[in-house]
Amino acid sequence: MRAAFIAGYIDGDGSINTTKAGKKDKLQISICGTEELLEGIRNFLRSKGVELKNNIYASRGISVLITASTTAKKVCEALYDADLPLLERKWGTYLDHKD
Repeated sequence: MRAAFIAGYIDGDGSINTTKAGKKDKLQISICGTEELLEGIRNFLRSKGVELKNNIYASRGISVLITASTTAKKVCEALYDADLPLLERKWGTYLDHKD
């Protein structure tokens, strides 16, 4: 699995948005897929130094990987490549919270 594939997969079956945490917005990533695919994504990110907790949730045959805050930022940092044709409406949220 490669970063470009995962970034493109988020464009299709994921979301990068913000959620309220008190007075501050925090970055959140959600990715839908099979449990096996999401485990593969988690293993890839682990190889890049991003440790995700047990955050894959399954319901009615659909699994979702959800992470937020500092970990979500690390996921984006591991996957984002300005040379890829990524959707601005999704990755723009990360770029707005990059600093």
